[in-house]
Amino acid sequence: MTKRRAGAARKRNPASGSAAAAGKPGRKKSAAALALVDSPARLGDSAEAAAFGDMRLEFRPFWNIKSKEFSTYAAVPVSVRGGETVTGYHHMLPRGFGKELTLALDRELLSRTVAAMSAENDADHRTFAVTSLHALMVQDATSAEEYYAACRRIPDTLRERLMFEIVDVDLLRDSEEGIGIARALAGLGAGVFGRASIENITLSYFTLMRLTAIGFDLSDDEHDEAEVMAHMEEIAEAAEKSKLSCFARGVTSVSLTSAAVAAGILYIEGAKIKRPDDDGAGTLKVVPFDINDMYASLFGA
Repeated sequence: MTKRRAGAARKRNPASGSAAAAGKPGRKKSAAALALVDSPARLGDSAEAAAFGDMRLEFRPFWNIKSKEFSTYAAVPVSVRGGETVTGYHHMLPRGFGKELTLALDRELLSRTVAAMSAENDADHRTFAVTSLHALMVQDATSAEEYYAACRRIPDTLRERLMFEIVDVDLLRDSEEGIGIARALAGLGAGVFGRASIENITLSYFTLMRLTAIGFDLSDDEHDEAEVMAHMEEIAEAAEKSKLSCFARGVTSVSLTSAAVAAGILYIEGAKIKRPDDDGAGTLKVVPFDINDMYASLFGA
């Protein structure tokens, strides 16, 4: 079996509480949200500015296979390095990165995600945006508090729709602090995803962290499709027993997408998961989507 690059080239959150219950106020660009974006701690004034100066965000939908819709969107960083477009959190960081650079990246992703949410006209409060942050960053008490403080400045109407994804969450699996980190983030937004390599997902500990969902991103590395399918089934079966939801990101092939559906992965994001209007990179809105839509886009129906 040849190795296939299983990622992009280089239900609404069931545990989020009721965002709709917060009411349906008219949506305007929030002054407080823009204050976060323009705060002195933003990357533009830091020494690491050059590292992310050309970075942009694309909002890519998670397909919720139970509610059959797009309502949760991943804020995916995209940049050009050496003339090549690279996509995804890990590709934004150089080798040997440390906590200072991860904090800079995580704050930048947070700021840009909030700015985009603030600009959207989502009066019904029905969409969610997922911003990524690294486990190394929140393991450092000072960096974590800086990040938490930035989150606390975000208006409640936006935080009720903001979700966090802890990248390399398996770094926290053997420490008590991981539970505290997940709970701190849960109190600042609508839920917490945990991303680990597909080979390093230990459900027993991640259940203690009370994550909204645990999952993996296939675009982070090369994978054998047959091995991925086997891991998907094992993870989904164990997660169901633990009453923990799963997500899969960077799923590029129809066969892997179909396998993820069959395994019971709740949230799926990837190249074959596209909105009918095909403008998912720039807007947040609820869009119905089911398996027939995926195959229709494949065969041009």
